[in-house]
Amino acid sequence: MSSKDHDDSILYLRCVPRPDLGSNHSMPPQQWATRILQRFPTTSVLVAPYAFLILPMAAYYRNPRSEVVFLISLLAFLGAFSVELLFSILRSPLNGRCCATSNSRYPQIMKVVKIVAIVSVTADIISATFGGGTIATQVTGRLPTSPVVSLLTPLAGWKYVCFALLVSAWLGKRASSRQFYLWTALLLSGQIAVASITAITQPVLNFIGLVAVVGLLFGALQTRVVVVAAVAIAVAWPTIYALRNEVRENSGVSVDDDFSAVDRLRFDEQVSQVSVFAVPVEMPGSVGVDDILRYGLVPRVLDSARPALSSGNLINQYLGGTRTSSYNFLALGNVYFFHGSTGLLIFGAASSFLFVLLLRSRGGPGPYRIVVITVVIAMPLGWTSTYPDSLVGAIQTLVASAPVLLVLRRLGSSESSAGK
Repeated sequence: MSSKDHDDSILYLRCVPRPDLGSNHSMPPQQWATRILQRFPTTSVLVAPYAFLILPMAAYYRNPRSEVVFLISLLAFLGAFSVELLFSILRSPLNGRCCATSNSRYPQIMKVVKIVAIVSVTADIISATFGGGTIATQVTGRLPTSPVVSLLTPLAGWKYVCFALLVSAWLGKRASSRQFYLWTALLLSGQIAVASITAITQPVLNFIGLVAVVGLLFGALQTRVVVVAAVAIAVAWPTIYALRNEVRENSGVSVDDDFSAVDRLRFDEQVSQVSVFAVPVEMPGSVGVDDILRYGLVPRVLDSARPALSSGNLINQYLGGTRTSSYNFLALGNVYFFHGSTGLLIFGAASSFLFVLLLRSRGGPGPYRIVVITVVIAMPLGWTSTYPDSLVGAIQTLVASAPVLLVLRRLGSSESSAGK
């Protein structure tokens, strides 16, 4: 590939105006993947785990309740796709020049990224060391007693904010591809270090998934990179699972030796358990709007008397288990459990409409909108997340990100004033 062809490819990946999909049959595969994700981001995020993992596993193992798994994925698809299809006809997915311009106005953004990355990784490791998010905490259902964990809880979502700002810096040509990969690797290393302490691998895998989706969406990653990473994780999964179990046993947590690494991937069984209920379910103690606002807007340091928020524990009790264990039907399954078919359709449509506003209105998204997009993908739309607790987490992260975004805005304003 010539230098000019390479530059043109990068220009396209940085969100050029809406293409005519029908006339570009020779487009490289990595550009096709980016175009599909840019045109139908919410549909892709919601349905891809079902299309590539959950439904194939249900079919291969002949899950007798696979109909409800298919129904849940279909309802989410219809709700999200209908809105995105309508707006893809009316408007371009992303405006390339506006996208680049919106993110080039912050020449000091990499300074902010570096500070937030170091603070985030350090805070996550310290919090885990003092008992935050460990397997022991999850098993007992008790909150960590250390005030350090409560103090650092608002910073738990800064890794998402940091990665969003890193993408923004790359889009605005304030960070090279080398810097993008290096700082992404630092954030991932921090999550691996945390997993070695907590003995919980899911946050690491969720973060890798987030990096893949947001990176593809904004062109910072190519499909072949994501595919290679996915294959590598799949090959290494049995080893990762064995190491996780070893860490848990060393922490005094019993491990079921009959539950294999492949069994852990049977998410279809987890989702299909919802089929035994007549939805929507009115569950005692379930999270309401007032709880979402209270837990989302008020830091625990200022409201230490409130109980732990865990819909997973409540669902497990509703299933006949104890409050010291947790269970969910994955994100879409929980929405279906609490709100039924209509609620799941509305959830998909509302999520798509939010992304339309963030991605397609008033030019390309700048760093502030990219932060919101990243947090929404990581939490409410995270396929293994526990709804509605994930809504609380998203609000908490956006509130905690306010100081970072204010500093970024101030630095951008100062630079503009100096330029004048």
